Amino acid sequence: MPPMEQINQSFLKAYDRYADAIFRYCYFRIGNKEDAEELMQEVFVKSWKFLADGGTIDTMQAFLYRVARNSLVDFVRNRKDVASLDMLQEGGFEPGQDHRKRLNNKLDSESALSALARLPIKDREILTMRYLDGLQPKEMAIIMGLSVNVVSVRIHRAKKHMLKIVQI
Repeated sequence: MPPMEQINQSFLKAYDRYADAIFRYCYFRIGNKEDAEELMQEVFVKSWKFLADGGTIDTMQAFLYRVARNSLVDFVRNRKDVASLDMLQEGGFEPGQDHRKRLNNKLDSESALSALARLPIKDREILTMRYLDGLQPKEMAIIMGLSVNVVSVRIHRAKKHMLKIVQI
């Protein structure tokens, strides 16, 4: 198989594997579905261009998150949009079929999203990466350009901050 065809195949696998996670990461940072979809697509376009220009990627997941993070920074600088709870709840978070379960899940989700929305961006980002995207501290450290210890401390502090907000 020619090298470019191998790159195409590995890139398509990466897209299938990480597109939803990158979308969620963007969505929970900016709170707008359409903008998050555009940013997710931009992340993959930039990554493809990097590969097509001969760049090499050691860890695809970490690379995609770093591109997403940088794209989000650019987006926020240019747009200055603020995520509202209503935007975060767009699309709903109601798993299950039982109406009581759905209502309880919705209320739990609303209170969690409300608390998450009240956190500083830095805490929101770290908790989203850890608990919504399921990334390990080691992976997060690579993405954020920090040590694993610093990431672990930030997760711990963000959880404490979230608990204070929930208990108020």
